[in-house]
Amino acid sequence: MAQAGHKQHVIGIDLGGTHIGGGIVDETGAVLAHVAEPTEAELGGGIVMQKIIAVAQSLLGGLPEGVEQIAGIGVGTPGCVDPENGVVVSEAFNLPGWRGMALAGNLLEATGVPAYADNDVNVTALGETWFGAGRGVKDLLCITIGTGIGGGIVIGRKVHHGANFFAGEIGHTTVSLDGRPCLCGSIGCLEAYASAPAIARAAQELGTRGLAPRIVEAAGNPHEITAKDVASAAAAGDQAAIGIFLEVGRYLGAALANLVNVLNPEMIVIGGGVAQAGDVLFDPIRREIHRRALDVLTKHLQVLPAQLGEQAGLVGSAALALQHVV
Repeated sequence: MAQAGHKQHVIGIDLGGTHIGGGIVDETGAVLAHVAEPTEAELGGGIVMQKIIAVAQSLLGGLPEGVEQIAGIGVGTPGCVDPENGVVVSEAFNLPGWRGMALAGNLLEATGVPAYADNDVNVTALGETWFGAGRGVKDLLCITIGTGIGGGIVIGRKVHHGANFFAGEIGHTTVSLDGRPCLCGSIGCLEAYASAPAIARAAQELGTRGLAPRIVEAAGNPHEITAKDVASAAAAGDQAAIGIFLEVGRYLGAALANLVNVLNPEMIVIGGGVAQAGDVLFDPIRREIHRRALDVLTKHLQVLPAQLGEQAGLVGSAALALQHVV
């Protein structure tokens, strides 16, 4: 634990699909030093673990002025993690050999510094609670919308993991009883309606029918439309694109209203690439939550964009370490 008047510094490490980013972070969330390594996940989990250790050792070997020691190391990783032991307990997409990886133990053995690990969306939720949109909030939901839809649940400023560490799978809540198939094997999941691929697919369908000419013009081909193209068209006032985000916002709002009724959070923070669309997405989300959730639960509820941006994983991983040492 921290001594009075002594500022703690930790290392946060974000394991991404293409790069492993690491940084030295202080108690205010400021990143004082940063290094990165290519992930090269195709080389297997053992090599990726060595790269994570190399990132940590690089930072430990070059402490910036004013940083005397590192009190802990936090890692955010794809997959489900047993946070008590810092071990990955599920497969991770495009990361062979990652299940069973003892992240915390391997880092402690290699560096001598206490280490902690959690799922990447969970550390994002923690980072937003400590240093982002949810600063000062005790109970918060965080969702990230990109290729998939992930969720983190913060209760009493701590991540809620559930019985098997899988809590927060918001993308696989049901929004249509007889709906579209989802990659998880179920049907009607939120992810099948509101993820970036779902947004692109909706626009592609309109484009091939000649109903979204401005989006097609921006993409060059109806079959190559991306969610980013749809967001750009919506920002320019294209009605087809705005209509897609209206529908996506309604699905997200309905799913979140269910969670509001169950968990009664103070705040919902929404991040990820799709959230960059802004009000065209957030307005229908807010309307749908207020339409469906109990009035007493939405009276003071805030629904805000995430603030940490590209540093969310790194700073959130640092927050994971800080909660153990501060």
